[in-house]
Amino acid sequence: MPDETIEVVESNEVTVTISETNEVTVVVSEGEAVTITLSDSVKEVFKYNTFVATASQTVFTLDFTPRLASQRVFKNGAYQAPSGGDYTISSNVITFNSGLDAGDILDVEYVQN
Repeated sequence: MPDETIEVVESNEVTVTISETNEVTVVVSEGEAVTITLSDSVKEVFKYNTFVATASQTVFTLDFTPRLASQRVFKNGAYQAPSGGDYTISSNVITFNSGLDAGDILDVEYVQN
């Protein structure tokens, strides 16, 4: 397939869909669809976990193991920098150095390893 350039201007509507088989289809306005198949080597699988802490809870288990340094951790909406020393990650377990308050909301975004 030859290289193809699609010009997107302010009046264009862009629709992007991703199928279960990793095909990405891009349609600009009512134009012809362009389909790209992603290989597993370039596909990143983003995961999201949300927790409501119990009193003094320090350990939270993610559904999957994050890729190294891919995580973004938010406590009650505030970003928790990994360099801040508030938590550590080992495999799929986040451990906070001090217990969270009951009802604290912990949101974790990461790329699955």
